[in-house]
Amino acid sequence: MIEQIVNMSHRMLEQSARVLARAFHSDPLFKHALPDEQHRGKRLTGLFARSLQYGIRFGEVYSVARQGLAIWLPPGNTMITLRRALQAGMWLVPLKTGLQAVLRLGRMNNLSESLHKRIAPDPHWYLFLIGIDPASQGQGLGSLLLQPVLAKADAARLPCYLETNNPTAVRFYQKHGFSIAEEHHIPLPGFYLWAMRRESR
Repeated sequence: MIEQIVNMSHRMLEQSARVLARAFHSDPLFKHALPDEQHRGKRLTGLFARSLQYGIRFGEVYSVARQGLAIWLPPGNTMITLRRALQAGMWLVPLKTGLQAVLRLGRMNNLSESLHKRIAPDPHWYLFLIGIDPASQGQGLGSLLLQPVLAKADAARLPCYLETNNPTAVRFYQKHGFSIAEEHHIPLPGFYLWAMRRESR
């Protein structure tokens, strides 16, 4: 049921990016970055297509039932560098989402990066992105997407790290062994960022 993706055709890339766009359409961060709801889906599809390319090239991408995807970055490649981003085609993101969205996302990314460096300075696996199509949520697909890398991390006695701004997601990750390392209130209405870490078992 779980498929590790090592390459994607253009059609599969677009389909997968649309799944992630639907998953994050109402996410607080992307509502802030892309306030125009009418065009948010198309712009998120462009952003996530590049994120998937990055994950395939420099990490591991998993799909379940073609309705959910997870992008993991492995030890040694957990920080997104400019060189790798350009190689994955992320220079296209401003053209797909608009410059203002990139600037808004960039401010949040700076905070995420500083948390990441401080809380997980040791070798670890980084859950860069996980999303389930809203029509398929509540069926255990998110748990399935976590398992391959959690098992790898445990076998190698390595921690895992992630950030989320979704309080429901916090509870989901806690069920899988993650603990809140830091909580930040962002100067936006009701907006928080949680940094979470899971030690190996």
